[in-house]
Amino acid sequence: MPCRLSIAILLLPALLAAQAKSPEPAGRSEWFATLHHTISGDEGGELVHGDFAFRNPRATAIEWRNFEASCACSHLEVTVGSHRYWLKPKPRELVELVPKGDGEEVERRPVDAIPVPAGAEGTVEVHVDLHGRPGKKAVSVDIHSTDTAEPQVRLHLEIARAESIVITPPSIDLGMLAPTEQREFTFEVRCPSQKDFKIEIPGELPAGFTIEPTKVVEKGLTVWKVRGTYGPNPSGRGQGGTLKFATDVAAMSSFSVRIDAEVALPVAVTPGFLPIGRVDPAAGATAKVVLHANDGSDLNVLSVELAGVSPKTVALETRVTKSGKDVVVEIVVPKGVPRGLLKGELQVELDHANAPQHKVLFNAFVR
Repeated sequence: MPCRLSIAILLLPALLAAQAKSPEPAGRSEWFATLHHTISGDEGGELVHGDFAFRNPRATAIEWRNFEASCACSHLEVTVGSHRYWLKPKPRELVELVPKGDGEEVERRPVDAIPVPAGAEGTVEVHVDLHGRPGKKAVSVDIHSTDTAEPQVRLHLEIARAESIVITPPSIDLGMLAPTEQREFTFEVRCPSQKDFKIEIPGELPAGFTIEPTKVVEKGLTVWKVRGTYGPNPSGRGQGGTLKFATDVAAMSSFSVRIDAEVALPVAVTPGFLPIGRVDPAAGATAKVVLHANDGSDLNVLSVELAGVSPKTVALETRVTKSGKDVVVEIVVPKGVPRGLLKGELQVELDHANAPQHKVLFNAFVR
């Protein structure tokens, strides 16, 4: 007996490893002939759908009570015999489409579930909005039912769409720009499926942009070479933008190019919040704020104020000095201030045309 037990223990890891390596069987369903479907997204415009035929294999009626779908699925349309249902997974909306008379008009009648009689046949249409994007898109749909033998079925739909428009480079990042700086960018637009095509400049460009497209022909194919600039942005408010072009390409009416950039503020204030920290009441303390013009301006102070100082009885002082073109403002906490939290706001007015006003909160702990 002990020998047999030892052999069993030695063989158990090998048996478990063999089971772990065994491939899982492919997904099957008694309801659907196929759970995987692949369609082309090059025809049918932006909205496409894949159809999954089914049949209730049970001898009793079954209810489909819940549906879950990935984000790319816009809605489902389910046909069961002569009944037709429309479902939006997120947020959930399930209605039966009931015809009104002999016309095409239908009544959208809310229902809680889709009944499928014994042996009934039908179709699940998975509708997808491509949003003008090329490449592959995968969608999954889970159907939860009262069928105890197969309570959940997952449908998979893949859509393959060729690139109608190819933009090189696919993305552009200009990095950090000074408010007075202007940077150039270039990109090329091709259409592999159409020898000649047109593009139209947007009627209104995002702030700070100029663009100039030029049409050339390379090896018999049209190529649009677009040269543009971004900046200056004197106010320091800019993060690039999206350029949207109209086109006569058959598969899409427009395309977009994103130009990323970050424009520095006209005046940088360091630090943006001033923590003076712990202050010894017998010694006092000083802390400074530096104001630097990113456009190279020589800054000068017009006024300095301390607002909202708490406690109000504390008489703080300020000192203004220059460091090259920068302005340095010091807050002086005198000796003998009462113990506790000290806080307020430093307000500085500069002679800078695009950024004159600056405010910096500060605090200190006197103990």
